[in-house]
Amino acid sequence: MAFIVVIEQRFKTPGKTFRAHWQGHRCGDGVRYVMPSLDPDDPGFDSIRYWRGPVWAVVNYMVGAGLSEAGYAGPAQRVRSDTRALMESAGFYESYCPVSGRGSGGGDFSWTAAMWLHWARSG
Repeated sequence: MAFIVVIEQRFKTPGKTFRAHWQGHRCGDGVRYVMPSLDPDDPGFDSIRYWRGPVWAVVNYMVGAGLSEAGYAGPAQRVRSDTRALMESAGFYESYCPVSGRGSGGGDFSWTAAMWLHWARSG
């Protein structure tokens, strides 16, 4: 829950909720899959370079869980659906390109497989 409080404070605009920010936030624009590890508009964004843009399943798990626990079911489902689509199409890679969905880093990565098993069990 603390994660959502920090996010809400960061994106606080009078009269605009976090939900409105999520739906129109640029981190989801310009990429096919959320949540890129760096804002795609940042000059340092690189879709497959460590922590400069790739999507990480374990990070998405934490983001999705935080959103869900805070009552943001729609954004949480987007994170979960995008992550599942990445794993289904590319396999259990360490990270994924948020633009193309191509796997990057190590293949057959255990923490990515663990996220798959967790989400498969929990529906």
